[in-house]
Amino acid sequence: MEKNVLTPELEMYKGLSGTVVLSGMSVTVVVTNARKCYGRTDLYVEPTAGVGGIWVAHHKVLFDNPPIINEIVALAGKTIREQIAEASATRRTDI
Repeated sequence: MEKNVLTPELEMYKGLSGTVVLSGMSVTVVVTNARKCYGRTDLYVEPTAGVGGIWVAHHKVLFDNPPIINEIVALAGKTIREQIAEASATRRTDI
């Protein structure tokens, strides 16, 4: 996978707003980027008032409207169902 490529799973976080608690202070933020790092999802958040930004784990953001995965994103290659159908078609049927 290329570096800094946003998959549909990561793209759905961009533009979402929420709150992050840092050192006991709640900060309203907007997600401007997302990445996978060592198997976890990190989000780059910027405050709605002020300047700067940080990478945080996605579970640390309390979203106003959480992302909803409403469709399955097809991965490259064949699905398990397709593989089973293909294997069944190639089996001997004259036994």
